[in-house]
Amino acid sequence: MSAVKTELIIFAGYFGKFIGTILPSIYFKIPFEESLTLTLIMCCKGVIELTIYGAWLDAQMITTQTYMLLLFSTIIITGLATIFIRHLYDPSTRYMADTRRTVTNSAQNSGLRMLVCIHSEENVSSFTNLIEVSSPTKENPIFVCVLQLVEITGRATSILVKLGKQNDLLASNLDYSRQISNAFDHYENYSEGSAKIQNFKAIAPCASMHDDICTLAVDKKASIIVVPFHKTWAIDGTAEANIPFLRTINKNVLKKAHCSIGVLVDRGKIGGNLSILTSNSSYLIAMLFIGGADDREALAYSIRMAGHPNVSLTVVQLIASGYNTSSYQNNLDKEAMDELWASMNGNQKLNMQRRL
Repeated sequence: MSAVKTELIIFAGYFGKFIGTILPSIYFKIPFEESLTLTLIMCCKGVIELTIYGAWLDAQMITTQTYMLLLFSTIIITGLATIFIRHLYDPSTRYMADTRRTVTNSAQNSGLRMLVCIHSEENVSSFTNLIEVSSPTKENPIFVCVLQLVEITGRATSILVKLGKQNDLLASNLDYSRQISNAFDHYENYSEGSAKIQNFKAIAPCASMHDDICTLAVDKKASIIVVPFHKTWAIDGTAEANIPFLRTINKNVLKKAHCSIGVLVDRGKIGGNLSILTSNSSYLIAMLFIGGADDREALAYSIRMAGHPNVSLTVVQLIASGYNTSSYQNNLDKEAMDELWASMNGNQKLNMQRRL
């Protein structure tokens, strides 16, 4: 059989698969872009097809020329389809919401929902302190999803696992995973019902890890995602390590997440990690308020922290010369500051200063 006839048969196979996929998709009223994406995915071939072609060649069912044409067609079609799929399909659309969830809005409800991302055991004490200083109470509890981030290479699919209190799945190869889960379980017991914690593990490539984070945040209706900073510090206070894996994830989460995002930068304590905030310890928190949606969100979280009996909050508002009080954003800023002033009545732990 000539090369031209062989290519026509191969093209007819791809064309039949294309038509057989896109027409039913359109009939069932699937959006055209999604239908086209599904069709291109179905036209892609992978390792299984290449193995079958090799078996045919070994069994002398096809000639070497036909085998080379099949390989060439597979590479060309799959390569072009991949390029088009990346432009047509955005995975983030499945967890994008019409309205963003924020700490400001959750303050009006019964409890705050958080998603904290853990990269290593060193992050545990930082995040338990953050949860504790966020003033969880039985009347106004904090619901926390703890997501352990594990990077894998060499595979495209990700695994999202819920870790129960008695679940040792995947812990045999990664002992620190169970230790992290146990640490948060112990903190939940310590909180006596003011903090509700669920443990998860995401095993995924770095390029798609943010999809698991954002999807879980939507499923759990989180108002804020807190991720660890990508740098760690040595005992002398200098930057010790730069983790590109975390930096890439943090940048992608900031771009795609539907809720507020916080990056926890913990310089630690020289000579060891911080322990859980106890009745004998105290925190002094300073909040610099310049204005805008991000600062209003930070202010709402700061006011929540001030509800802890051992936390004192100082808010410094920086006002530029020529401040226009009539703009929409500035009106929202004024409302946020008025709320803070209302919270200060009779509260000695709140301090407000203005700087021009």
